[in-house]
Amino acid sequence: MKSEHVHKYKRVKLGSKGYTVYKCMKPGCTHYIRQELVTGMKTICWRCEQEQIMSPKMATQAKPHCLECTHRKALTA
Repeated sequence: MKSEHVHKYKRVKLGSKGYTVYKCMKPGCTHYIRQELVTGMKTICWRCEQEQIMSPKMATQAKPHCLECTHRKALTA
């Protein structure tokens, strides 16, 4: 039976040519998506663990995190 979940993406290099893709890091999930197609997909923020929609800015991050978490880190530094 297939379990439904929101993917937690991480940017990885795939294959000998180093294609950039986003891989779901949830245990047992084998989902991959090309970097160009990840914008607009649901994901889990690496910092606050809340469900988010991948923005173009998040699609450039290795471990995508939401805008609120980006500003929170800047304010505490």
